[in-house]
Amino acid sequence: MKRGKKMIKREFVKQCAASTNLSQKQVSDVLNYFITTIAKQLYKKESVNLFGLGKLKVKHFKGKPHYNFITGEISQKEDYKKIQFEPGIDLKKLLMI
Repeated sequence: MKRGKKMIKREFVKQCAASTNLSQKQVSDVLNYFITTIAKQLYKKESVNLFGLGKLKVKHFKGKPHYNFITGEISQKEDYKKIQFEPGIDLKKLLMI
């Protein structure tokens, strides 16, 4: 399966600035504020619902026992968190998932 090219932030900002009546600096500032706001909400352990795009939430996982084959010791891994993204209905329809 062939993978598509990844869009970097700079390209995204250029594309948004070209399609709106805003400068690249303005688009970049809005995007940075958007990212910071989402990060703060996730840090507070709250989910972020973006209508049409999807839902971001922090999922907690318990640490599991880990076996070291070299020493033969069993140690407990620490609990950890991951950010989970659930695509919204509109995004699923657009991508035909």
